[in-house]
Amino acid sequence: MLSVPGLLLAWFRRRCNLECWMISFAGFALFAAGFSLVALPPADAEPCCRYTVNRGDCLWVIARRHGITVEALVSANGLKSDLITPGQVLSIPGKNVVPAPPPVSTTSAEYKVVRGDCLWLIARRYGITVAAIKEANGLSSDLLHPGQVLVIPGDAGKGTPAGNPRITPTLSSPVPARAGDVVQGLLGYARSLLGTPYRWAGESPATGFDCSGFTKHVFGRFGVHLPHSAAAQNSSGVAVGRREIAPGDILLFRTYGPGIDHAVIYCGDGWFIHASSRGGCVRMDSLAEHYWDTHFVSARRLLKR
Repeated sequence: MLSVPGLLLAWFRRRCNLECWMISFAGFALFAAGFSLVALPPADAEPCCRYTVNRGDCLWVIARRHGITVEALVSANGLKSDLITPGQVLSIPGKNVVPAPPPVSTTSAEYKVVRGDCLWLIARRYGITVAAIKEANGLSSDLLHPGQVLVIPGDAGKGTPAGNPRITPTLSSPVPARAGDVVQGLLGYARSLLGTPYRWAGESPATGFDCSGFTKHVFGRFGVHLPHSAAAQNSSGVAVGRREIAPGDILLFRTYGPGIDHAVIYCGDGWFIHASSRGGCVRMDSLAEHYWDTHFVSARRLLKR
């Protein structure tokens, strides 16, 4: 027979055990609920896979290989730029299996830079953009050197042309004959110099040109003597309104400082030829591009109609 204190103690123990069991059960339920909410991914989510960067890879090639966008690849890896390095491990969003990287020849080609090459010429030769070549090779500038090996991204390299052809935009309208077709000959000679390296203060095909050295050299071959200065060339010949410019005219731009500092030769149909420090060689660009359109200053005519 239990005494009153004994009965109270037994009741207290039974009560504590019940409450402890209830607390333990509730804790387990919460733990299980938390596990199901946190540990289990949504049914429609696809886990990522990882890809190790190989030599010659770029974000564009990797994204295309996995059927995703460059933006998705950048976002998944928190990249601040498009530069990647061999051995770097990237997360590929929304993919379960890492496809085996195909041989370089099926997705890209290699091109060895020769004397006179520039990114603009190489890009036009393969029908791609300068930006695509720079991204594929991790280039931070447009400067190249002979012997440098470039990766040509995508399928552009399948039909590699032989040699180093001079590629120029096709002008839909004929160049008007002026001064005994001197303009025809002048522009033809200027185009023959496409790809000649840019060289500050240069005015010779053997060593390279800067912008005013190029215009000075080309016009000098046809009896028109110009100073080796873009600003000074703005005083040569006669002024021409922007709507009246014609093939063979010199166009002048303000690109860096407050005054004129760049000279080009207009070819027609909005195209001009010049020695470009940014492109690293003699190349052709369009006056319709925003940069050139907004930096144009004046035009001068040096050849009589």
